Amino acid sequence: MSDDGASREEQLWSACMTDQSDLVRELLQDPRSIDINRTNALGCTALHYAAQTGSVDCVELLVKAPGIKLDLQDRMGKNTPLHMALIRRAEPETTLEIVTLLTKAGADPRIANKVGQRPRDLAGEDDEEIQRVLLQAALTILAKEGQAYVDDGGDSDGYSSG
Repeated sequence: MSDDGASREEQLWSACMTDQSDLVRELLQDPRSIDINRTNALGCTALHYAAQTGSVDCVELLVKAPGIKLDLQDRMGKNTPLHMALIRRAEPETTLEIVTLLTKAGADPRIANKVGQRPRDLAGEDDEEIQRVLLQAALTILAKEGQAYVDDGGDSDGYSSG
């Protein structure tokens, strides 16, 4: 493969932006030769781009990669890949699949972006299945941390120490 001067990380970003899962798979074959969590000038990783563009296959490959950091926030909006999947919505089924892959891998749906939005705020109330997946992921993380969920009707973030 000719890299035309592009680093392996730049090739990975590009492959994720254009849904080229075969190239992503090839680039990830030797995890020592690539920094899976490298960010560009905007603070985006390959996982941000895969989630943003609705590339289910690329997200699936990346979340299984050794050392992947699922909750890195970009520099502009402090969005995680989970935020990006919901901001740049693909087809509803695709968005649900990406949200599910990210949360099952351990992405934290409690993280707020620069304007205080959590992924559940971006999902919309009518996206019941996505809301369910996000809530289940939050509850799983809280259980591991020994905290409790409090339903206060939406007046706070719903999480409390316990």
